[in-house]
Parts: sequence; structure tokens; C-alpha cells
Amino acid sequence: MSKYSDIELFELIKQGDKRAFGELYERHWERLFVLACNKLPSKDDAVDLLQDLFFLFWEKRGEIHISESVASYLNVMLKHRMFNFYKHSQVKQKHTDHIKATQDDSDQSTINQLNFNELNRSLTLEINNMPGKMREVFLLSREERLSVNEIASRLSISEQTVKNQVSNAIKRLRAKLGNKKSGK
Repeated sequence: MSKYSDIELFELIKQGDKRAFGELYERHWERLFVLACNKLPSKDDAVDLLQDLFFLFWEKRGEIHISESVASYLNVMLKHRMFNFYKHSQVKQKHTDHIKATQDDSDQSTINQLNFNELNRSLTLEINNMPGKMREVFLLSREERLSVNEIASRLSISEQTVKNQVSNAIKRLRAKLGNKKSGK
């Protein structure tokens, strides 16, 4: 097979001659490997790319038309394969970056939700632990959004008592929940 030119080998390859393909592979693999190694991040990438290139060359042999130089044709194939390699790498990197960003946002959102749920449970527990009248005044003020005057009228207590109860309830919650909020 070594007596044949590249064009003659290619004509035999088009007819399905595997020995001719093996000879052409041996003639050009090392040169293409050096070119690929100079342009790709690793030797493994170069080997993978060349395997794909020669596989594609064999698979498409019936559709390929070479009249001048097999070496030039293989160089152009290599150039296209390297271009696709980098294009695919960029898409893969963008996808990876997007997943990381989404994951970080999702993780932070989950943490925030867990913190909110814990704070809400603690708040409910502390409100339930308030003395009866203080809890009643506080809930009317915060949940029903009644004014000081409305609460005083409904409970038949002075406005000052309402203000004191709400103020004391808030102080109590700050004292109990302030430590949870700051992580202590």
C-alpha cells in the first residue's frame, strides 16, 4: 500500500478498502496530532478529535470529493473539528455557568425560606407564651390592624394600657427573637 499516492489510496477507500484507510491514517495521523496538540487544551482532546475526524472521514467516504490533496482536505477537516470543539466548549461553559448561578440562587432561596420558617415558628411560639391580655392586645394591633382607640374601646381598657401592652409585647419579642435573627 505504501506505493500508492494519497489520491490513489482515497479512491480505494471510497470502494471500502480498509487497508487503504489504515495506510492513509498512518501517513497523516502524527502530523494532524501535532497540529491538534498545538491548538487544543490537552493531548486527550487531540486524540479524541482525531478519532472523530478519521471516523467521519471513513463514514462519509462516498460523499467526499478530493481531486488535489488528501492532506489539505484532512487539514480543513481538522480545522472544522477544532472550531466545533471550541464552539461546543463555549456552549458547555455557558450552560455550566448558568446552572451554577441558578443553583446558587436556588440554594440561597431555600436557605432564606428555611430561616423565614424558623423565625415565623419562633414568633408564633413567643406570642403564644405572652400573658393573656398582652397577647390579645398585640394580636388585635398586628393581625386585625385595629387602632389604639379601637382596641381600647373593644376591650374596655384605657388607650395608655393598650400602648403599654403593645410596647411591652414588642420589647419582649425583640428580646427573645433578636438573638435568633442575629444567629446567636
